Amino acid sequence: MPYALDGSRTPRLVLDPDLNLEVYPGYSLWAAYLSRDLERLERLGERGVRIIVYESPIAPQTHLTGPPADIKLAERRRADFFGECATTRYVECSAAPTLLAPGWMDCCHAPGVPLGEFIAGLIAKEPRK
Repeated sequence: MPYALDGSRTPRLVLDPDLNLEVYPGYSLWAAYLSRDLERLERLGERGVRIIVYESPIAPQTHLTGPPADIKLAERRRADFFGECATTRYVECSAAPTLLAPGWMDCCHAPGVPLGEFIAGLIAKEPRK
């Protein structure tokens, strides 16, 4: 499937019989995918690879906008993910900071300098043992 100039692509529904998928109209992040991906990352961590997962910040003015049902689901998915991540031994998860930076060009791509500083700070922290 080809990618658009912004790196996105047209979504295509692919059902995986090994996953108990929850499908919600208008929302495409399934809990089973989050669990499976955390398990895969945990296995990499068992091999000595440091795994840092960060939640990319969005523009402050776009936080929690949209239909109430979508907002509630997004909040639930986020809480589920961070709750599950907290139970891992090797995966370090960090919630998005609020970046109040001039020059924010769109909702979903943080300005490079403050995002880079945030990521550098995560890397500089002592790894979880």
